[in-house]
Amino acid sequence: MVATEVTSAAQRMNTDCAMLYPSAIVAQAAITVRPWQAESSNVQTVTGRVLWNGRPVSGAHVVVDGFDVARATAKDGTFAYDVDATLPDRRSVRVGSAQGATVGGKLLTAGQQSAVLAASGGFSVGYALRGLSARMQGGKVVVTGRVADTSGQAPPPVHLLTYRLSGTVTDASGKPVQGAVVITRTQDRDFWTHSSATDANGRYTSVFAASDESSADPVPLSVGVALGNVSYGGTLGVNVSFARLKSATLNIQLGAGTAYTVQPPASFGGAVYSGLVVGVTVGGRVVKPLAETWPRTSGAFSMTLPASVRGHTLTFWENERQAFSSFAARPGGPVDLGTWPAELGAAVPTGIATLKLAR
Repeated sequence: MVATEVTSAAQRMNTDCAMLYPSAIVAQAAITVRPWQAESSNVQTVTGRVLWNGRPVSGAHVVVDGFDVARATAKDGTFAYDVDATLPDRRSVRVGSAQGATVGGKLLTAGQQSAVLAASGGFSVGYALRGLSARMQGGKVVVTGRVADTSGQAPPPVHLLTYRLSGTVTDASGKPVQGAVVITRTQDRDFWTHSSATDANGRYTSVFAASDESSADPVPLSVGVALGNVSYGGTLGVNVSFARLKSATLNIQLGAGTAYTVQPPASFGGAVYSGLVVGVTVGGRVVKPLAETWPRTSGAFSMTLPASVRGHTLTFWENERQAFSSFAARPGGPVDLGTWPAELGAAVPTGIATLKLAR
């Protein structure tokens, strides 16, 4: 595999010019997802190196996603770690301690240690991108390709996961309440959901089943609110009728004691879907596509990018997204770009492939 180098500029430490000591964590190139096998551990050993000014750092202690790697880096700066090779993911790597580490047999200076500790990198596991190509169409750049695992199989197709519930929580005077959690429960108690805590504007976001085992329509759900040590509605909550298989907005007003008023929900189309999407960055920045399709059952996908990417190198990333779509999502169909990320999270596999575009 070709190595991918991830570097980090050293931070300036008082009068010690740590920036004079460039460091890097060089990690193995992206690993291709492989099918899960019952008779296997389903892990793959990946390797990396810790370098200072291009020279190996020995005796450094590496941390992967918060877990300390048992063995310090070897004389050639290498370390090893086992990753799950069956799911797309990214493991963040940093140096947790450089105490006692050496370069060329000599202990690192304070500035060198600062540089090594500032370095970061990561291991990515992702589906292989095959047949990548780009063409101009209507003044835009259309990129096509196919995602597949080591056996040539496409990832699981996009599918409906759940429905979205959102709204606001206010107090008796109508002011927003922060830190409240909205709880829903089906009458058979088989499905429970807890929302995110309300923000400074009283807004919360949650998911809910929007159905029950009786196929009732409307669907009666118990709704309660927890705020600190106060449980509004106790263990039973207030029964609210929701339209079956639809997302909804639900606003709640808290009263005196544990009293509260739940306004009639406003239902609307759309749901939360789960599926793999492929995206690109240019110069480290996420490019929002003008149009994107979910991979087909064959793994084929396409994205339409602005003409401004011409002449640049596209770096591909993948993400198992769980996001709201205002319209039905299906394999080969359009992706709702309303929630397309502006930047990548630490767990998003990147560097899966690159594609240099002509001007």
